[in-house]
Amino acid sequence: MHNFVKNIIKSIQPLRRVVNYIRINRNLNAIASYPITNYKIKSFIRFLNNYYPDLHINYLDIGASGGLEDSRIPLFKYFNNKTLHGIECDEELANELKSTYGYDKVFTKFVGIKNGSETAYILNWKVCSSIKEPNIEEFKRMDPNWVQWITLDKTISIETETLSHICGSTCSYDWMKLDTEATEYEVLTSLPQSWFDRLQAIDIHTMSISTHKTNSDISDILTFMKQKDFYPLKYHFYPLYAEMDCVCNIMFVKGPWNIYCLEDVLKHCLMGMLQKKPYYVSYILNRYTSLFPNDQAFRSILRFV
Repeated sequence: MHNFVKNIIKSIQPLRRVVNYIRINRNLNAIASYPITNYKIKSFIRFLNNYYPDLHINYLDIGASGGLEDSRIPLFKYFNNKTLHGIECDEELANELKSTYGYDKVFTKFVGIKNGSETAYILNWKVCSSIKEPNIEEFKRMDPNWVQWITLDKTISIETETLSHICGSTCSYDWMKLDTEATEYEVLTSLPQSWFDRLQAIDIHTMSISTHKTNSDISDILTFMKQKDFYPLKYHFYPLYAEMDCVCNIMFVKGPWNIYCLEDVLKHCLMGMLQKKPYYVSYILNRYTSLFPNDQAFRSILRFV
């Protein structure tokens, strides 16, 4: 289809719906590559709340300071049937997650790469503190102004636990955010396969530069996640150092060709909407609509893309 015609169709919602409906029923991809508004996302969440009230999502937020408002899925708060668990080592922030942000449970633990004592490097900017030593020279090389924020304040001894020790070797979560300040790769590789079998989406905070000594970088995470059959749905870049995209949070989803039940299909559709990826939602519909021929509500998702 010519791009000029596509753009006209995409700009007229009723026409776009009809064309998408016809194309998906003919086993073709929809032409839904267009911006999605927050209003559209909220409408889709209301649709799920009304037509699929039993759909439940367990969310684990590691490095949960700021709650959902400070995540890549802030509109998820409008989804009714969810359980929110967080891991935040700061007691005050942990209490705030429960009292202000409605988290059901918060573990006040230090997520580590082993169970036992570790040295923690506390920086002037405490949210960047880590059990990995900061790479001051790398910060100086990129931007000397950052040194004031990442200067080492002190070192302390802390007790850490692996993620599977804190939450259990059998995963009970559908979605997870992982922000452990330079140990994300080690935390991922420490998890048993059962976690990757259950999880449908993982939001990983990483960087393309070595901010801490001995930490792995974005390439290691991409390679490992591919081995686990997870692929990037969206890259969230944050410019630092003269607007270079050095900070990169990646929303991974399980390979959508390996979905086996309606609940997981709906979870992928919801994540696609939350990430403002309508073409991904149309891809899911294209692939799985024929498996649920009697579910009229499921076919109604077409009107959102």
